[in-house]
Amino acid sequence: PGAGKTTFLKFVTISACRGQISKIPIYTSLKELSTTTETSILPFIVRQFEMCVFPEPEKFVKFLLKSGKALVLFDAVDEVNAERGLRRIVT
Repeated sequence: PGAGKTTFLKFVTISACRGQISKIPIYTSLKELSTTTETSILPFIVRQFEMCVFPEPEKFVKFLLKSGKALVLFDAVDEVNAERGLRRIVT
């Protein structure tokens, strides 16, 4: 904790928005994922786009991932509950 991981991910995201990185960043909170009933990362990411009322989110996310245009940024692994073995699952 406190090493600047989240700040770095924000920097990467801003750089991508400025066109300095040619990928589309997809921020993924592993802590948030670990508290859902999702068993796969794809539905979790799609749900994040659905919350923003993104048109055809599943089709878009699959396109980004298959084409290599996505930059999936994983954050908050140190905040995942270790008691139930969840940290081992997400890492």
